[in-house]
Amino acid sequence: MSVIMRMELAAPGAQFLHGNNQIFNVLTLGHAVLMVFFLVMPGMMGGFGNYMLPLLIGSLDVSFPRINAIGF
Repeated sequence: MSVIMRMELAAPGAQFLHGNNQIFNVLTLGHAVLMVFFLVMPGMMGGFGNYMLPLLIGSLDVSFPRINAIGF
């Protein structure tokens, strides 16, 4: 989606979407939703889980370093 948006905005005027602004808006919204729910949210959950779990159980770090790495 981002490649199509970048190709459309690379030069002035309509390039690939033939002036259909609704398709561009749908691409922008779809790209934003996919990035938030499939990249940002899992990253935040993994990061906070790696940070908060040892604090909650009172240890210095998780038991196995590989489990800690998988969390990221």
